[in-house]
Amino acid sequence: FKNSRIKNSQNKYNIGLTKNINKMVSEAEGVFCIILGQDDILLNKHIEESIKEFEKEEIVLVHCNANYIDEHGRDLNMYARENNKQNFKNNNPLNFLAFDNYIQSCGMIFRKKAFLDVGGWEEKYPNLGEWLIHIKMAKYGKFGYCDKTFSYYRKHPSSLIKKLNNEKIFHLFLYHTRCRYLAFKYAKLNL
Repeated sequence: FKNSRIKNSQNKYNIGLTKNINKMVSEAEGVFCIILGQDDILLNKHIEESIKEFEKEEIVLVHCNANYIDEHGRDLNMYARENNKQNFKNNNPLNFLAFDNYIQSCGMIFRKKAFLDVGGWEEKYPNLGEWLIHIKMAKYGKFGYCDKTFSYYRKHPSSLIKKLNNEKIFHLFLYHTRCRYLAFKYAKLNL
């Protein structure tokens, strides 16, 4: 891209997903950030439509739906979420995040300051972190949902979840348990 606002940053060695995300967000110069996988796609109007949801200062994160595509970019005619439920869940995100990560991260935009204030992604979870950062940001501020756009999320037959061994499955279980515990704690749910 021939645009002076676009900067390229390359690590000397592979520092892993979570450390790289934290590094890139801290180096970003804008107010808002978006993390997009190298093989995922946004519509031309995506950022413009999503940014409108940040009109209220207390909004720290805006998410959208995602349409699944296969490894060749073919539309699988499957959406990740149901639009009519997302705004309802945003009314009390910690209650819903205590059970499941209802936020589709692909296409999500967030305030850089909020991300940094809550400590970014926890680096002890090298290939995880989305659910936990959503929980921390829900404690920090409110969420918005943009139903005027969506992202294209690429599903691969060789996804990370299919490559898990017993040790990684246990690590994933511990991560999910931590996420649910924190969300319950922050939401002050007594079940």
